[in-house]
Amino acid sequence: MIYVVFFIFLCHKQGIEVFRLKHVLLFISGLDSVEDEISLLNSMYDRLQEDPKEAKGFKKEDFKILWIPIVEEWNEGSREHFKALKSGIKFYAVEYFNELPGLKIIKDRERLNFEIQPIAPLLSPRGAIMNENALEVIFEWGIEAFPFRKIDGEELTLKWKWLWDLILKATPGLQVHYIFHFVSKMGLKKHLL
Repeated sequence: MIYVVFFIFLCHKQGIEVFRLKHVLLFISGLDSVEDEISLLNSMYDRLQEDPKEAKGFKKEDFKILWIPIVEEWNEGSREHFKALKSGIKFYAVEYFNELPGLKIIKDRERLNFEIQPIAPLLSPRGAIMNENALEVIFEWGIEAFPFRKIDGEELTLKWKWLWDLILKATPGLQVHYIFHFVSKMGLKKHLL
C-alpha cells in the first residue's frame, strides 16, 4: 500500500516516489506543543532553497522533510488539530488516520526510539540513520549545521570554542549562559542554555 504524502506548500498530492534517492529528515511527533518545531522546520525548508546549494559534499536539493504525526487514537478533534497544524507547514506530511503499519519500528528503542518528545531522525537515500535526532543540531545551529549529522554540530562547537574560552578567560568567575535569538514568522524566540 502506498501512503499518500501531502506537500502542503504546493497543495497537491504526491506519492512516496518524491523521496526516492533523497536524504529524508523524518519529523516524528504527536500533535501537542509542536508549533516551535514546525516553525523551525519551515525555516529549514526555506533555507534549503537558498544558495549555496551545496555544502560538505551534500546538495540541499537532495534533502526532504517529512512529518509523520503519531496519534494514539484519531478522532474528529485530532483530525481537526492535524489539519490546522498541516495548514501551516511547507514540507511533506503523512495523512493517514489509522494506526501506522510501521509504528513498532518508530517506537523501537533500537531503531528510532520515539516516545513522546518530537524527534527528527535523518535518513540517507539507502535508509541508514545518519543522525538519530537532527532536531538537536538544528535547534542549536540552524542551517549552519547542514547536512545535520551529529558531527556537523560537533564541528561547529569546536569552531566556536575559542570564543567561549576567551570570554571565560577574560572574565574569571563569570557564569556563562548562552542566549540564542532567532526570528520566526511568529516573532522573536529566545533559547537560554
